[in-house]
Amino acid sequence: MGKLYQFPEHKRYNSYKAPTYSEDQQLLQGMMHALIATYQEKIAQLESYKEEIRALNETKCDTAKEMLQLVKQMQKLFFKYGVYCNFYRFYTLNQLYILYFNDTNLIYTFEDNHRMDVNPYTPSQFEEQFSNYPFTLNLEDEVFEAFDKQIQDLRITIITLTNTQI
Repeated sequence: MGKLYQFPEHKRYNSYKAPTYSEDQQLLQGMMHALIATYQEKIAQLESYKEEIRALNETKCDTAKEMLQLVKQMQKLFFKYGVYCNFYRFYTLNQLYILYFNDTNLIYTFEDNHRMDVNPYTPSQFEEQFSNYPFTLNLEDEVFEAFDKQIQDLRITIITLTNTQI
């Protein structure tokens, strides 16, 4: 019979065995990786939503009816994206400013930043009164800051999850 060759054992190679993880640890790590991937996808979605809304900023409307349709479109987008916008600001060529408040569906007009019309308009009254005015949408910076805040919160959560030891 032939003699079997036996490889010598090196203590330095055998002393560093791979750590064994329990099923619970493996499950938690898998869940953390899934959460991180989900949050990264959500960040990408929020950034695309922000760019979509930024593209609507400075949109020009030729009539009051188009302006009210744009407001309804914006309300649907904000509801879909989970961001609250209290009012929309429009302006015309002759420096007439219009504020459309979401809570009350009332429209206020003012000619400069200091004097607001005391009598608000309902959408139908506004459409009759300002039917031939051209309007331009002017979104507030707070709208984009709301998206930035959500994105920043998700990034902090991702950093926290990646630095968490199980």
